[in-house]
Amino acid sequence: MVLFSIITNKSPLLNLGGVIEFYGGRFTFGYLVELFFIISGFLAEYTFHEKDIFINWIYRRIQRIFPYAFIACVFSILNAIVYYVLTRKSLFNLSYDIPQIITSLTLTHAGWIIEYTPAINNPTWYLCIMIICFIVYFGLKQFAKNDKFIVIICSFLVSLTAAILYVDYHTEIKRIPFLRPSNCRGYSAFFEGVMIGVVLDQFKRKTDYIIYTIIPLAIVSTLGIVKRGWSDYYLLVYFIYPAVVFFSVLVPQIQSRIVRSLSAISFEVYLWHVPIYGVILTIFSIINVEVHHTYFTMITFTVLVWIVATVLYFMVEKPLAVGFHKRSKS
Repeated sequence: MVLFSIITNKSPLLNLGGVIEFYGGRFTFGYLVELFFIISGFLAEYTFHEKDIFINWIYRRIQRIFPYAFIACVFSILNAIVYYVLTRKSLFNLSYDIPQIITSLTLTHAGWIIEYTPAINNPTWYLCIMIICFIVYFGLKQFAKNDKFIVIICSFLVSLTAAILYVDYHTEIKRIPFLRPSNCRGYSAFFEGVMIGVVLDQFKRKTDYIIYTIIPLAIVSTLGIVKRGWSDYYLLVYFIYPAVVFFSVLVPQIQSRIVRSLSAISFEVYLWHVPIYGVILTIFSIINVEVHHTYFTMITFTVLVWIVATVLYFMVEKPLAVGFHKRSKS
């Protein structure tokens, strides 16, 4: 659902001018990436082992991210060359200069000391920020020394501070390295996910899950009816998305084999939806076809992305993952 919303909102081919919104138009699709950050923080905490060494721990996560992002970026560059040869125009109006290529290939185009956006495969800004979140998280865990209470307090302070900076001081932090708006979006949601991971690890009973799910949903429903002054960002990051995560853990049917398979493929969907759109632009430039912005094109493109992502998952990602696993054991 999240990926469907991101794809249909971010692709100019499919964007229907903002008419497709959530909750009666109250929430836009712009903050759906925050749910990815929350899930990433939740999984980081839920799978963390105290004996992990930083180099090994961060290597496993970069190994899961970097090779596939690199392949998608190289593919995008090659397609951009073909597009330029055919049209004498720049694909997505990007410069494709050396700094842009290097930062896009190395996942350093967002969140680090020098920000270079938009990138060649711009959705990968999320991966850039997530790597930084992983580094900060590991430092926090070392500071806490396995004390869950300290982890929750520190995560809460990081999360809330980042959210306030993003919502209320958006302009002031634009040029501050590691505290730019994109960083703060990542910190606030990621460490909210860390707190969820701690809670789910400490409270095993379903009644606890219900309490932590129903109460946020009730608050959101109430705030959705009455006129409220809170930013949508706070409602999504601190009420709706945590409720979604708790609900997913609570309901066993959600953890079916089909859902797990779709979840495994979802990374490829996110990574490749813009490169696939670039290929479509190249093909359309050859056959000189104009596509109308309709629900039909939106749904067709989404289905196409999932099909291509499924093929890439089984033909590229899984073989590479097996190879990396064998190499790490040898």
